[in-house]
Amino acid sequence: MLQTNFRGSGGFGLDHLQRGFGQWGDGMIDDLQLATRWAVQAGHANADRVCIYGASYGAFAALTAAARYPENYQCAAGYAGVYDLNELSRSDIPFLPGGDRYLALAVGTDAEELHRQSPVNMADRIQVPVLLAHGGEDRRAPAFQAEAMQQALQEAGQDPEWIFHRAEGHGFFAQENRIAFYQSLLAFFNKSLGLADAMPARQ
Repeated sequence: MLQTNFRGSGGFGLDHLQRGFGQWGDGMIDDLQLATRWAVQAGHANADRVCIYGASYGAFAALTAAARYPENYQCAAGYAGVYDLNELSRSDIPFLPGGDRYLALAVGTDAEELHRQSPVNMADRIQVPVLLAHGGEDRRAPAFQAEAMQQALQEAGQDPEWIFHRAEGHGFFAQENRIAFYQSLLAFFNKSLGLADAMPARQ
């Protein structure tokens, strides 16, 4: 597994954090592309067996990367994801102290640019299997985010795998739901990468 500290990541100084401002669907995704290319060229990954997965912004990044760099991935999975940047104003972020200012700085305010960067508007460019998982009580990424992504993929001829728990929030917290989700995610990866027959059956 490769986890990339792309521009905009916390914990690496203010300059590194600010380099991600306005780059959620651009430079930050390019960093993932470069990391994927490095992993393949260095022999750490098989170019024919790469999937991308993330939660919250990571889900946005996973679907955007699959749209912008379809040759890199064999599948993409999003969990509790944001897929339309223009709809972040309908999340709980504006109600947090400094939330509006954070969105203006980190994401931007140009509606056309936010539309261009959002994976919900790139569904027709996603050519690999997709899994979407979401909770109905998610306030950070309300359920309509995932429902819109699902609909956009369906309209583009995709049939994404769909995991939805109406009583869950920004991530699954009930143990049985978490276990079932990760089992489904692993099965999705194995199937997409042609590894299903190589995995022992669960007892």
